[in-house]
Amino acid sequence: MRVLFLSNFYPPYEPGGQGLSCLQVVEGFKQRGHSTLVLTSSHKTDDKPLVENGVIRKLHLEMDLVPLKNSITFFTRRKDSERQNLILLETTIAEFQPDIIYIWGMWNLHRSLAALAEAQCPNNVVYRFAEYWPTLPNQQEIYWKTPGRNTLSRLVKMLLAPFALRILQKEKHSIHLAFKNTICVSTATRDTLLKSGIPVENCRIINTGFEYPYP
Repeated sequence: MRVLFLSNFYPPYEPGGQGLSCLQVVEGFKQRGHSTLVLTSSHKTDDKPLVENGVIRKLHLEMDLVPLKNSITFFTRRKDSERQNLILLETTIAEFQPDIIYIWGMWNLHRSLAALAEAQCPNNVVYRFAEYWPTLPNQQEIYWKTPGRNTLSRLVKMLLAPFALRILQKEKHSIHLAFKNTICVSTATRDTLLKSGIPVENCRIINTGFEYPYP
């Protein structure tokens, strides 16, 4: 089986819990003879795309993690970054020909990536939920609604936020996801998603764990 993982971050550049659990699942698939490919962001690579050992680090994050820089790139580069991401995912699917697309971490990734995955492989997309991203505003909306931390950023946001939020509002209802195949890490996660209208009533509950000791 050929499995394409889509994740916002992946070790060693972001050694958080979600990334580590993704790494261990990828390794588990490989040990069982499956082919895997991870498509993730270029976070902490100095924005230099890297392709190594079955990992493609080329995706742009939705929101620049340098706040003041994001105020500029929102207007100058945001849509181009999203288009580049969609082209990259479409090309990766065409070349790798996955049997399954495993969506692992979507925080700060464009949700249009998940929509494209569903369009390309409508019955073979699996979502793994350890958080509640489908119920939350996207990162850009949160950014523009949050006051700046210093005088300069507060001034920039005061001037630009009305325009940015108007743009985001127009885009808000354009993405619809089916969530046909889902995994939740706990019944609490499932129940929270269900209460928010996310259709995960038939999900598999697979608790998260790490192999120990972990290097």
